[in-house]
Amino acid sequence: MILLSPGGTAVQRQETPSARLVVGTVEGIFVFERDAQRRWLPAGRGLEGCFVSALTRLESGALIAGTHGLGVARSDDGGMTWRLANAGLSHFDVWVVKAERLGGRERLFAGTLPAHLFVSDDGAASWRELTALGDVPSAPHWSFPPPPHQGHVLDIGVLQESLFVGIEVGALLRSDDGGASFTELPVHPDVSEVDIHRLALHPERPRRIIAATGWGMIFSDDAGASWRRGERLPGIDYPIPLVAHPDDPDLLFVAGGEGWPPNWYQIGRSRAKAGAAGSACSAACPMGSVLHSAAWRSRLGTAVSRSSPPTPTARSTRAATAASTGAWSPRRRRYRRASSIAASRAAGRRSLGRIP
Repeated sequence: MILLSPGGTAVQRQETPSARLVVGTVEGIFVFERDAQRRWLPAGRGLEGCFVSALTRLESGALIAGTHGLGVARSDDGGMTWRLANAGLSHFDVWVVKAERLGGRERLFAGTLPAHLFVSDDGAASWRELTALGDVPSAPHWSFPPPPHQGHVLDIGVLQESLFVGIEVGALLRSDDGGASFTELPVHPDVSEVDIHRLALHPERPRRIIAATGWGMIFSDDAGASWRRGERLPGIDYPIPLVAHPDDPDLLFVAGGEGWPPNWYQIGRSRAKAGAAGSACSAACPMGSVLHSAAWRSRLGTAVSRSSPPTPTARSTRAATAASTGAWSPRRRRYRRASSIAASRAAGRRSLGRIP
């Protein structure tokens, strides 16, 4: 099974080609199945009308979805039907959900806006908050440019026995005791510069951390004790999705936008939907921006880039026209924005999270 979502598990593996594709979109879950001609055909819908932010899979085969506003849901039939699984959650704007092995067992993590971290050890039947996340010194200063201006957990990763949590905007945290305590990694002395989008961690590089951030790619080769900025990838100023190949730790895939939010003079809303003639997905991107994807080998520092200008649809154009884009201005490299929550949710930056 293949899962596609902005804030969920990015790598899935199985011995035979997958026959099912489950996609999380702003309009819910779309399930596709591959026919004898290897075409992806619509097979079902779920969580209709929900903004699905993340998808992950448990070892049992159950699927877990994170949503903006409704918390977490679980499916035991491959994504065809869903039920809410929020016992113990106190915040329901979920940005990331990851199933990881930590401490010799499977653990399910969920990160929210405002920035809170929850864990489930029983497949989402119950949750408890890892409150130590908010005890780090920088926590009162976490923020996010659009209203309500609150930082959120945007990525979660596990490397060996360490748990990593990325906050947009404010911190990159590590826990070596399963979330009982957290240490801030010294990415930058200015909290507003620590804009963590995605992490690339690989068991064959146990001391290496790679992060896609609002200021480009950053690297650490000493478990986060020191950091260096990576080269600018062709056409990518604002990277979001980042994946390390499971068999080749130095082969990474990244995608992102050209320019930064202040340069995106209009905002389109991502609307992925099943096409009338099979498995088509259409998405509106920030108007006037260009999406790029790249693959590169970190040790060689070389990259190959693909660019794809956005193709607005009538629907996306209406969304872009209706959305208030607000006014962005850099000040000490910080973004300030005046806009509605609806406009921030409509931000096409979430639609960058697609790797071909």
